[in-house]
Amino acid sequence: MPYANHTGIIYAAGLNRRLADSIGVPFKGLLPVANGGSLILRQSQHLIGLGIDRLVVVVGLEHQVLIDHVTEGLAGKIPLEIVYNEDYADKGNMLSFWVARDFCQGAVTFTTSDLYLNGSLPDDFASTGQSMILVDDTKQDLLADPDPVKVSIIDGCITRVHKRLNRDQTDAVNPGFYHYNEADTKLIFEDIAAHVEAGDDNQSLYLSLDRRASIIRPYPCFTGDVIWFDVDTTEDLERLKTFLQQR
Repeated sequence: MPYANHTGIIYAAGLNRRLADSIGVPFKGLLPVANGGSLILRQSQHLIGLGIDRLVVVVGLEHQVLIDHVTEGLAGKIPLEIVYNEDYADKGNMLSFWVARDFCQGAVTFTTSDLYLNGSLPDDFASTGQSMILVDDTKQDLLADPDPVKVSIIDGCITRVHKRLNRDQTDAVNPGFYHYNEADTKLIFEDIAAHVEAGDDNQSLYLSLDRRASIIRPYPCFTGDVIWFDVDTTEDLERLKTFLQQR
């Protein structure tokens, strides 16, 4: 492994407003999936497979059932820290990364609780010591979709990370896995700290990643044959259910 200190983070403080009446469980991370128990436990296993030293799960104050689920499901598998984002209901997920900063003294790999990957992460993801972002350049319909986080790639490096890139700027979409080495993690936290101190902290995390992208220039790691679902809408949920039923 290329790191002596590697933290995995899952931010799971969302309230599922768009899916509250559809998912049948209190939080998206609790959705049951094959060979993983639930979305959040499957995501945890992806991170554990990278060789992380600890897992930080960021939650809100209403998430005790999810905390119990994760604590039981990961008992004895990885040192686990539960961190609370007190602004989970009113502000963007940039603060979910910020509140985990005390555990991020080395490399960091972070993701969400509502992503499903059919298969393992690519072998080279988080394995070289370089910062990188998982990207997919095969889903042409998503390149013009306003919802996914998109990336621009120039000379083999990512230079933009934003939802509002126009089609000419968009080379791929990001399913939701990010990896930053220690030096680049510090740059991101410096950016977030400046916005927190200025009172401009109601932001999505990708905005900070975008502001630092031209400096860090993370490498794209392509999904290849991995099938993935980011469960944000009822349509996403139905697609995932159909896929799981057909397996």
